[in-house]
Amino acid sequence: MTEEEKRLRRCCFTGHRASKLDESEAQVRKWLEDRIDEAVAEGKTTFLTGMGMGVDLWAAEIVLARKKTNDALRLIAVTPYLSFDARWKEEWKKRYTEVWKAADYRVTMADRYDENALDRRNRWLVDHSSLVIAFYNGEAGSTQRTIDYAREKGIKTFVYLDGVKAVTEPYPACLLHHIEEDRQWPEDIELRLAIELFSGRSLTDAVVIEKRFMEGKPLAEVAEETGLSEDQTRQTIAKAKKRLKLALPFLRGDPPETDQQKKKEWLLARIHGRKSN
Repeated sequence: MTEEEKRLRRCCFTGHRASKLDESEAQVRKWLEDRIDEAVAEGKTTFLTGMGMGVDLWAAEIVLARKKTNDALRLIAVTPYLSFDARWKEEWKKRYTEVWKAADYRVTMADRYDENALDRRNRWLVDHSSLVIAFYNGEAGSTQRTIDYAREKGIKTFVYLDGVKAVTEPYPACLLHHIEEDRQWPEDIELRLAIELFSGRSLTDAVVIEKRFMEGKPLAEVAEETGLSEDQTRQTIAKAKKRLKLALPFLRGDPPETDQQKKKEWLLARIHGRKSN
């Protein structure tokens, strides 16, 4: 089997530490279980974990449990550097060791820590996968950068966000699917789409802007977290809201097959039409 054929059968995980999540371990694991089962049904047999506390290890534990009834499954454990778990609490050290020992294949990216270690590991995971499963809380950081990198590489990505929504990349495949099923669109998703379309920033940056602003964070804090000036942040939000109120004289019916910009405008036109009815 060639490396490309292997990659097509692989799926990796990215997500936050347990302390950075509002959801309980049980809630996160249930979502991960469903996504892993879907991935297996699609033909994924090898799963890659970055071995971090929280999402990475929970996902790995689920894969190991599934292996007991499915001999085709494999787990690759990828740690960013030696002694990655050295300063962890004993409970997490134990779980790390159990996953590491049970993995079918183990990769250590570097001998020691450096400031780019986590990003190197995350890019390696994406580069060796054809599917990314991400549990994302909307904050800027390594999980956001991993999602952005997967998107740049054109890798299909399932993203859990804000407790209720699952977004599928490459954009806007699942969004079109939702429209086909005639589902209602939450207002915050409309805002994200508008921010992405008219600000020129990435989808995950737009999520940060929207999430922080809607949480009542001061504008100055939102701007600092997103690397924009206060005026730029204010203009981005205002422009997004204004555009949503305008009628988009664009495509109705089937979306264009190739032009991504036209797909986005078609999508927003459908949203606007739904809000007007």
